[in-house]
Amino acid sequence: MNDLLQLGKKYKNLVVLSAGADAQGACEEFAKYFPDRYFSFGLAFSNAVSVAAGFSLTGKMPLVVGDRFFSRAYEQMLDDICIPNLNVKFVTGEKLCDLPNLEEVSSLEEGFEEYGPKYMKTV
Repeated sequence: MNDLLQLGKKYKNLVVLSAGADAQGACEEFAKYFPDRYFSFGLAFSNAVSVAAGFSLTGKMPLVVGDRFFSRAYEQMLDDICIPNLNVKFVTGEKLCDLPNLEEVSSLEEGFEEYGPKYMKTV
């Protein structure tokens, strides 16, 4: 996932939060080059999403990388990220727009550059 490394170089306020076994492996290069901007949450999926909200409120641009967990952190995504329209990005293999109500109540859509909750489907 060299794309993460490129994003880290381009966006100095980018922090990466990973949850799930596959996600941690995908972030190894980023963690090596930016150890102070990488945070692993093991299997604490909803905690990773809530912490991303806190990072966003301090001016960071969190990128949450997960391998199949967003359905497990649905309430945190909706309440902590989408409804307040925070600038949090998600990278996942899961199609987020299939989760009920997330697109209906927020600007969650595929993308990265625009402000707000966005996702990239690449893991």
